[in-house]
Amino acid sequence: MKVHHDYIGLWICLVSKELKAKYKRTFFGYAWSILMPLLQSLIFYCVFSVFLRFGIEDYFLYLFIGCMVWQFFSNSLMLGVNSMLANANLIRKTTAPRWIFVLSAVSAEAVHLLLSFPVVLVLMFCCGRTLSWSALWMLPLCLFSIISLTYGLALVTAAVNAYFRDLERIIHILLQAWFYATPVFYAVSQVPPRYHWLIHLNVVYYPVALCRTVFYGPEADLLYGLIAAACGLVFLACGIVFFHAMQKKFAEVL
Repeated sequence: MKVHHDYIGLWICLVSKELKAKYKRTFFGYAWSILMPLLQSLIFYCVFSVFLRFGIEDYFLYLFIGCMVWQFFSNSLMLGVNSMLANANLIRKTTAPRWIFVLSAVSAEAVHLLLSFPVVLVLMFCCGRTLSWSALWMLPLCLFSIISLTYGLALVTAAVNAYFRDLERIIHILLQAWFYATPVFYAVSQVPPRYHWLIHLNVVYYPVALCRTVFYGPEADLLYGLIAAACGLVFLACGIVFFHAMQKKFAEVL
């Protein structure tokens, strides 16, 4: 993937277009990027802390971190899977690299992810928690792991969806099941031990766990960081190879 300075300008334009299109004619605009995980966390907090009483300390903070990471992952995947079809005219008429359309979709959601971090810090302050030095240097690893994993999967799904249009609907259903299989609103300790191996096979579990070790603590766990980064690299490499092999006939099938 050769990066040309013109591609950077195109990437910025595409990211800007994604951001503007997502919140066009909405009253709250970009605030929805923060309101969505907040409202989702509030719903789960009421259900599992007030009514069912999950015994997780600072449960709202725990929930918000999980919802924040999951929202980035799921929204990016849904935007990414449709990125080839949404930009079909540009793909047919220009020689721009096809991967840049997937990257712009993921990048737009990454902006929302970054905007959520100040909210996490406020929640940490309200809970009497502070960032440790180990957490600060783990934060870039946290971002790299979730973005690389998501971009790699988005490349694969975008390439397949260009040929097999039903994939977008399948991904939507799959993400619903995937959400409940990921410890977003519950802790791994609440899962029967015989099913822990299934949790550890879930690649999204590691960036969620890493983000929680950074913001929820008490100390950032290097093991989660290494596993999350390794998963991200593997999926990114596989995504790049697969997308490169499939992109040759995009202009014909779109």
